[in-house]
Amino acid sequence: MYVIICGMRPPKHRTPINLKSLPRAKREVFRQQAFAAFKAGKKAYAVAKALNLNESCVGAWYVKFREEGASVVKERRRGPAPETKASLTAEEIRLLLKAVTGTTPDRLMFDFALWSSRAVVAFVEKKFKKHICRRTARRHLQRLGFTYRCPVRRVREQNAAAVDTWLNQTYPRIKAEAERNSAKILWADEATVQVGGMKPRGYAKRGHPPILRTTGKRSVRCNTISAVGNRGDLMFMTFKGGMNVDIFKKFILQVIKEVEGPATMIVGNLKVHHANCLTDWLKERKEEDLFVLEYLPSYSPELNPDEYLNRDVKAGLSERSLPTDSLAVTDAVVKHLTGRKRNPEKVRNLFKKAEVRYTAKNELVER
Repeated sequence: MYVIICGMRPPKHRTPINLKSLPRAKREVFRQQAFAAFKAGKKAYAVAKALNLNESCVGAWYVKFREEGASVVKERRRGPAPETKASLTAEEIRLLLKAVTGTTPDRLMFDFALWSSRAVVAFVEKKFKKHICRRTARRHLQRLGFTYRCPVRRVREQNAAAVDTWLNQTYPRIKAEAERNSAKILWADEATVQVGGMKPRGYAKRGHPPILRTTGKRSVRCNTISAVGNRGDLMFMTFKGGMNVDIFKKFILQVIKEVEGPATMIVGNLKVHHANCLTDWLKERKEEDLFVLEYLPSYSPELNPDEYLNRDVKAGLSERSLPTDSLAVTDAVVKHLTGRKRNPEKVRNLFKKAEVRYTAKNELVER
């Protein structure tokens, strides 16, 4: 008798029809057949088998048939209707846009770090006394032009006023002094490349992620310190153990030797960079070698172009075979940095990042 419903015998080993792949008219034909079987008193699972549909889908139809009758046979547009409480007015959408673009949920006393569908649902419920589902929240955000992406990290302790002072006063002063002295401006930073810290990616069949054999030893690493200039200059050095004053001095002497002229090096605020025993030594370097050390604002790594060189190293190594010991890691890092040093254009590209674009034209005097 179920053959009459669908016009054919159901297969013994059936694969349910994917209704989403069918046009709307064909989907409605299936609904009409299921509704006719519902009125005839047929069970949902038997109708699903006869129509070769998913049982949960037909079961959901049966629930709607009981609640709303024949009105649900014709497929309706997805999403909330304009007259329902789930819809947002133009003014409410404007306030939602202002909140999402102007602040983060935690500053509005919500227990969310970033705007997500859950955060929007909570915001709408508290602000507008309306309840929307997460799908509706995502639809609103998509219509407003938002996409779900990984965040750009900023340190909470960063002082915005100090960054503003650096960009508008401190760095212009450093730039002007470098121009007067025909000095190169370099940015330096330290980094640790650890095998377990890299996140490589590779292709595999859907549902079967690739397997990466790596080491569980945290000691398999390489420590580096490097300096870059926006004309393609690159100096680097590897070292063992933690950074200390002696290693920092050694690197400064290496920079002075390679630059062969006046140089201004800008570094972060690592304690070693501010060591008291460096004060007199740096004065001697300034008098004898025309070398000046300057400091970035605290907690502002995004203002340092050399930070992006460190990311470039880790990204480059993540595509290679993973080293098995510290010596192999060091060799891989040296090889990568040597390649960058031989290709100044790659180094200059580091200064095209939006956060460090302020450094793009800092050397107007060619030596």
